[in-house]
Amino acid sequence: IDTVVPYGNDRKILTALVIPNFDSIIDFFEKNRINYEKENMVYEDGICVEAGSKFILNQTFLELIDEEILIANTRLEHWEKIKKYYISPRRLTEKTGELTPTFKVKRSVVFKNFEAELEKLYL
Repeated sequence: IDTVVPYGNDRKILTALVIPNFDSIIDFFEKNRINYEKENMVYEDGICVEAGSKFILNQTFLELIDEEILIANTRLEHWEKIKKYYISPRRLTEKTGELTPTFKVKRSVVFKNFEAELEKLYL
C-alpha cells in the first residue's frame, strides 16, 4: 500500500481510501508468476500510476491489500480501525491537485475527487 487516507470524521465507523503501490504488487506478481491484467496499466516516468479495473479486482491483489489493512488495524485503537475501504485504481498525483509539490496529501481535494466512492462505503 502506498497511501491510506482515513475518511469518516463524526461517523460511527472509519473508512478509508487505499492507494496501492502498484509497482510493488506487479513485482510480487511477476516473482510469483501470478497472472494479472497488464493491458490497462498507465505509466509515467517508469512508475505505474493507474491500473485497470481487472487488476484491482484480482483475488490475490485483494487478499494482499486486505492483509495489509488487517496488520495496520492491529496497531490501532478500536475507534481508529478501518472497517471498510475503497481501493483506488490510480495513484494520487500533483497533476490532479491531490498532492502538494512535497507529496503531502491534500485531504479536501482527495475527499472531493473520491466522494461518491467513499460515501458508498456507508450504505
